[in-house]
Amino acid sequence: MRRFFRWLPILIIPLLLCGCDSSKSSASCESTFSEGKTFENACQFTVTDETAHADLVFTAHLSAGTLRWSLTDPQGTIIEFGVVTPDAPVSYGKVFDAPDTGTWKLTLDLSAGVGNYSAEWKAY
Repeated sequence: MRRFFRWLPILIIPLLLCGCDSSKSSASCESTFSEGKTFENACQFTVTDETAHADLVFTAHLSAGTLRWSLTDPQGTIIEFGVVTPDAPVSYGKVFDAPDTGTWKLTLDLSAGVGNYSAEWKAY
């Protein structure tokens, strides 16, 4: 019996650690383009019922072209939008308290662009 209790913490601790991260999630998308690229892309991020907060960090820098971007919530409502040019890079960050459950979408529309973008979503 004494041996069993010696191993009990080793069995319980991993279970507790797994439970601590169950409501956390993250997603990211990024791209670098060296030629005058034109494309449309959408980065999707999922929010579950267990999500209390979510952070979005989006950056984009261009040396040529135009990048139009918009962030929509699961109902399709545009939350933020903007235009990136060589003279106007973007560094956007926002914390969402109690974000709506479902799929959020960051839509990117690049025209003759040279540069890069990066988006990171963390839900906790």
